[in-house]
Amino acid sequence: MIDKINSLIFYVFLFFLPWQTIFIFKEIQIANEKFQYGTIGIYFFEIVLLFWVLLNSFLLKKCDNKKLLFAVLLFAVYVTFSVFWAPNKILALSYLLPLILGIFSFLILQKKILNFKKFTFVFILSISLHGILGIYQFLNQSVYANKWLGISEHLAWQGGSSVLETSTERFLRAYGGMPHPNILGGFLIIAILLGIGAYLKTSFLEKYWKYFLLFIIPINFLALLTTFSRSALLALFFGLLVLFSYYIYSKKFIKIKNILFLSITLFTIGILFFYLFSNLLTNRINISSRLEKKSINERHLLIKESQKIITQKSILGTGLGNYTYTILKNKKEIPQEIWRIQPVHNIYLLIFAELGIIGFSLFLFIVIFIIYDFLESFSKQNTNRVIFSTITLSLLILSLFDHWLWTTHSGIIVFWILLGFSREKYIGDF
Repeated sequence: MIDKINSLIFYVFLFFLPWQTIFIFKEIQIANEKFQYGTIGIYFFEIVLLFWVLLNSFLLKKCDNKKLLFAVLLFAVYVTFSVFWAPNKILALSYLLPLILGIFSFLILQKKILNFKKFTFVFILSISLHGILGIYQFLNQSVYANKWLGISEHLAWQGGSSVLETSTERFLRAYGGMPHPNILGGFLIIAILLGIGAYLKTSFLEKYWKYFLLFIIPINFLALLTTFSRSALLALFFGLLVLFSYYIYSKKFIKIKNILFLSITLFTIGILFFYLFSNLLTNRINISSRLEKKSINERHLLIKESQKIITQKSILGTGLGNYTYTILKNKKEIPQEIWRIQPVHNIYLLIFAELGIIGFSLFLFIVIFIIYDFLESFSKQNTNRVIFSTITLSLLILSLFDHWLWTTHSGIIVFWILLGFSREKYIGDF
């Protein structure tokens, strides 16, 4: 009974992980606008996860891989100490909570046995609700605010809204319940790759489960297309390529046939979607269009800003969560459009800027462990671990072009949860 309640708490956490319900303690208003990266609060899913971590804290003592345990704990200790030299310590502490919760969850999952069919169903279902909401938003061209779900209003004509532009109109990209379309795209690739992995492992006897996956994977892919997130599409392509290579290496030809079928299905959906919205696609891939030029210039400026901070604070960094705060302090004049103050769209540069060379080196050490574990799982044909490692690596590829895995509470935690499953030695069948 206790084990069932324990597992139920974890599944409740998983369901709410993509949702942005937050209890706000403090907001920073600049020029009558909310400064997104200065908001301090605790998310509902963090409260549930904190309870689960406390229930399972006895498992923290049972991690077998001492080298990995040492590296992760050293990283956690260093990040904690970075709070002391961060100019805004309250802001740093607000980012420390999800990081510590994520790391503890990662360590607990080394020994925790869960029903992975339930894990897959709960996580895919939750993200799929975002996907369906995103499709509706794209077709309706508006995002309605909902304070209980943490959804802000977005309209195509508003500054700060993520849009595509043609010669005559502005089109709103899909947000789902996320703060940005790229974040929705990131969560959708998790759901798609997890769904494909589950489908490839499912027995022909589990026909209803198989039908559910065959139904929901294309819907999530369609939702991904409505985000127009190029980094997410690139990460998805990478993930599919890795899974395809794995099944060729394993000589599981029926699985190769299945993954080809799914890939062709998704490709067909993509062709139909872009046929219907070819004008939007043309403007999205045309780097000479006004919005794309603007986007490229902004990203270039963000990279230059990060390089400047790295040069100034190369040893210790700005402190956890203090990157945008430091940029804001360094500005001679506060910009009228405060949403333009944002992190560099590359978590590796961002981590270097916030934690300095020491913290960045510790993080790279963990990334090397991830790659090593993936190669080991690949060679030993441990399919479950390969699936989760593939998703984790896909997110690391995506992180070359985005920052949400480091700057959002859900992004921080989902990274460590997936990393925990990619190292799990007790993964059962789906």
